[in-house]
Amino acid sequence: MASTIDSQGIDSQSRAREIIAIVSFMAILSSTIVALRLFTRLKILKACGLDDWLMVTAQVFTLGTAVAIGMESRYGLGRHVWTIPKEETMPYLKTFYASILLYNFALAVVKVSILLQYRRIFTAPATQKACVVGLVVIVCWAITQIFLNAMICMPVASFWDPTIQGKCIPFLPIWYTYAVVNIITDFSIFILPLPALKSLQLPKKQKIILFVIFGLGFFICAISLFRIRFLKVAAKSTDPTWDNVDAATWSLLELSLAIISASLPTLRALVIKIVPQLSSLASRKLYSNTYVRQGISQGTDVEAGISSVRHGSCHESTASVAVLRKDADYPLQNLEQNNQPTSNDAIITYISASTTMSKGTNLEGNTEKGNGILATTIVTQEFVDKK
Repeated sequence: MASTIDSQGIDSQSRAREIIAIVSFMAILSSTIVALRLFTRLKILKACGLDDWLMVTAQVFTLGTAVAIGMESRYGLGRHVWTIPKEETMPYLKTFYASILLYNFALAVVKVSILLQYRRIFTAPATQKACVVGLVVIVCWAITQIFLNAMICMPVASFWDPTIQGKCIPFLPIWYTYAVVNIITDFSIFILPLPALKSLQLPKKQKIILFVIFGLGFFICAISLFRIRFLKVAAKSTDPTWDNVDAATWSLLELSLAIISASLPTLRALVIKIVPQLSSLASRKLYSNTYVRQGISQGTDVEAGISSVRHGSCHESTASVAVLRKDADYPLQNLEQNNQPTSNDAIITYISASTTMSKGTNLEGNTEKGNGILATTIVTQEFVDKK
């Protein structure tokens, strides 16, 4: 009697709600982050690039993966295999096949987008070359991987239709190969910008923040490593619809968090727009080398800009400064320590003077009524113009 009750309890087990909850939450979260990224790049910065559109593409395929996993739960994922009606076996295997292809395509597009984002942000020649090499490797591997996944069984329909005789590549060895190569490429991609970040002339706190943001990618690597054990369980299981739940959900977590971590650096402009105080703080720390302050006052600013050139000649322009201030994930080449000036380089000094008057003080500093206070702020900024 007890064994009958236990058997009925096992047969009634279902993880379908858990699956739907995870895929729904991650789909909504990653979609929100990508939407904010697109809004920031299009509306605030007005500088949307190929990396942004590729991330949107990756998110579309991630949503496709989420839908496929959700459909798997409709046809048996999360239930014990012996409780699934035969008529649901084929739809389950079809959605499982689709989720594999969508997952691998989405992951490849995410990596390509990240490398293109690096190329936009880090313009040091070594970083640019490393990104190009990475792009070639990722694209070639993605084509190979997607082709092998699509043709894992011949004829293809034999993957989901047991009535068709066919031959399939053993799942476990090929899944292990995919996982190992993906982990290697993941670590390579997330290590790539660290030397450039280390060489930036930034305050220590801002460096730490940048390292934390870019270092989120290592959390994705940890998920990839953790996911391997679930692949082994799923590949060797005699109850695949039950044991494949963790492999499926962790795969979606890996995808979604990769998109989120890659998109977070692009949201700085949006954060500054919401919290304007961060803009002046960032400008003072990033772009100001010298401050001269005289007095304290409240009133209306009168600003004048002066630019001077020493050690060579060049065309005076503040365009580079405007780009640095406007683009939240700004080009970092002007901040790298290894870009030291040479004898042929022009060092451009930007001097911004700000004069503020208190009540009773005119522009000439003459007091009309009482003792007014005249405050002057001089900000000096230097940039190296490489010849």
